Amino acid sequence: MEERRQNVRVRPDSDLPAALAIVGDLDVDLDVLDASIGGFGFLYRDVLDLEVGQTVEVRVTLPRMDPFTTTAQVRHIRSGSGGDRAGIHLPELDEEQTRALRRYVAELFERGLRVT
Repeated sequence: MEERRQNVRVRPDSDLPAALAIVGDLDVDLDVLDASIGGFGFLYRDVLDLEVGQTVEVRVTLPRMDPFTTTAQVRHIRSGSGGDRAGIHLPELDEEQTRALRRYVAELFERGLRVT
């Protein structure tokens, strides 16, 4: 079955990185695999106790913008040859955060860093 995505996904670049952390009693930094205007994909670590559908607080850091914290929903968790992966959706971004994420994705897309 072919998976359909709502938004184009792009791969962060070393000179245009994105940082993502789950915020809680202990903040857990995540290795971002891809970004879209709807959320992020990241490597899943065993130290996290995540479930599909779960709501978590995340801190997002994008170039040229102060870090911000928002609510995210876990959309999927998958095992793969490169390790376990998860994806989150960001349903509660404000206008400034949405614009920043759109700019970020657009710039990486223009660089040809689209994830297929």
